[in-house]
Parts: sequence; C-alpha cells; structure tokens
Amino acid sequence: MGIFDIVKDEVHIQNTQHSSIIIVPDSGFCVKLKSKNQEKVFVNICTSEKVPIPKDLTEDELRLILNDIDNSPPFKVPMCIGEPHAEVDSAQKGCTAYDVIINPQFYQKVKSSELFEAFLMTVIFEGLENKYGIELERSWTVLKNKKCMGKPQEQCIRTSSRPAIIEMNGSQPPKPKVIELPDPPFKSDTPKYEIIKVKDDVSGEVRCLVARIIMPKLISSDGLDLQVGADLLQLNSRDQIYSLELPLNTLVNEETTVAEFNRNTKILTVTMPVSTVQG
Repeated sequence: MGIFDIVKDEVHIQNTQHSSIIIVPDSGFCVKLKSKNQEKVFVNICTSEKVPIPKDLTEDELRLILNDIDNSPPFKVPMCIGEPHAEVDSAQKGCTAYDVIINPQFYQKVKSSELFEAFLMTVIFEGLENKYGIELERSWTVLKNKKCMGKPQEQCIRTSSRPAIIEMNGSQPPKPKVIELPDPPFKSDTPKYEIIKVKDDVSGEVRCLVARIIMPKLISSDGLDLQVGADLLQLNSRDQIYSLELPLNTLVNEETTVAEFNRNTKILTVTMPVSTVQG
C-alpha cells in the first residue's frame, strides 16, 4: 500500500463562528525537483500553527510502521497542499511551485531527522501526484540559500471539509486468497530499476540514493521482502515473482531508509540516506 493511498479522515480545526479559515503560511525550506517531462518543480515546505500537529513518534516507532504498513496502526499527518502557482527561477525561466503547510513542531522534527525528512518528502510527492495527476521524479534537492520559491500563498480551508491526511493504514480492497506453491514452475524475474543520486545543492555531495523498482505484476506491497544493508539492496516477492540483488556503490544508512510502493504506478521507491562514514 502506498503511503498516500488514502486521504479520507477529517481533521476539525476549532472555529465556531466561521465555516472556513485563512491560513497565512510561514516559509520553511524549498525543495527542487523535476516532473517526468523534465519541467522544473519547486515545493515550498511551510508552517502554520493552524495545522494540527501529528502524533509524536520516535524514529524507532516510525521505522516500525514503515516496516509493516499494512498491519500497523494509522499514523495521520495533517497538511495543506495548495494550488500550483507559476514562478520564474534563477535562470529567468518559468516553473511551477506548490506550497505544503505542516505544523511547526512537526517541521522541527523533520529538520532534525533524516528519517522524518525522507518520509515527509515521500508522502508529499505522492500527495501532489494524487491531487493534481502529475508525475514527479524522486530525485530532489533541498535549496540551501532559498527558503521559498515565490511568495507562499494564503490558503482558505473549509472547517467542514477534509484536509489532506497521510493515512498509513486505511481500508483496502479485500485481499485475494493466496495459494502457496511449494515449487513454482517459473524463475523469478529481475525487475527493471534505476538508481538516482540526490546531491547537495551547495557542496555537490551525494545526500542519498533513491532506487525506483518497477514491478507491474504486483497489486500491492503484500509479500515484499526488502533488505537494505550498508552496501547491498535485496528484494524478493511472494511466490518468487520478482527477485533483485543490487550492490550499492555508496554506503547508505539502513536505519533511516524509507520504502514506499505506489499501487497505481507499480513502482517501489526506496530512499536511502548516505552514511556519514564511508569505507
């Protein structure tokens, strides 16, 4: 199940006199990436006290949820995803920017944790794809000297509507029964994949590796066995449909690695922050 598969539960912002409220966001940091058609896209990560704070989790608790999304309790992250607005980049070329507003306390947790930052980027990108029907690459750069592309836009939120909530474990279609075959009559396929290096905008150093693994025969992440070591990624699926052993030429931090399967695109995205200790 994808991290942003279900946007369904309601968060009530307390306001007894009005049916809607205006949120004026504060700038946080800006992320640069490209769409599948190679157009520049900027995502402004903004904050507002009017956005509820999610449940306070430790890195270990988040890691447990990510390791077993289908059987974990829900983890809801309130956020407001604004409309796209046209901007001009430093090269005086047109680009598109989106404003995403989160609670400032959660923002501080994201800034202090590689795991929470990778998690937030994953859910935001999938949220933008779901809301606006776009396709985004998973190679992104956090701009060091620019907090925002353009001016963050005010957002009007209806108190009776349903703001975007990241639902880690929502309702799913009934799971088909699986018949275990002791000796499958076919050999596992090696899925197509790509490795993307995400570099620091200033130093040019690699910050993380992003593996995108395409598995069109799967309908969900059920039965996927993913193992990430410092220099090796191993993947196997139920009934031996897919199998992959992928050496990594850069040491990664397996403890802060995040994986997400998109049921629409059939792509498993594995975000692996680079280890601070290289051999």
